[in-house]
Amino acid sequence: MDETPLVLVDDSMYVSIRIVRGDNAFTLDETLDPIPGGASATADWVLYIPAPDHLANHLSSAAAGSDHVSTVAAPAYQAKAQAALSASIDRDALRELGGN
Repeated sequence: MDETPLVLVDDSMYVSIRIVRGDNAFTLDETLDPIPGGASATADWVLYIPAPDHLANHLSSAAAGSDHVSTVAAPAYQAKAQAALSASIDRDALRELGGN
């Protein structure tokens, strides 16, 4: 899963999760920053799991009982990014926080 990541998608977030193993796991620079949009996650999040051929049937069966797990291909990041662009900014709330 270091080349084909798990993808967590919600209304305001798109997170690629790569699993690195072996010697590469010791040389990786891990990102531990907060996930943008994570604090406003909804109950509609979905984790897309890549299903290699030899595990496809097992993973599909396991995911069939969950609204939050899918083995289909994750939506493209650009599609989610375009949807995020349509969000409005509450200018009054920004002013209250000290923004201009």
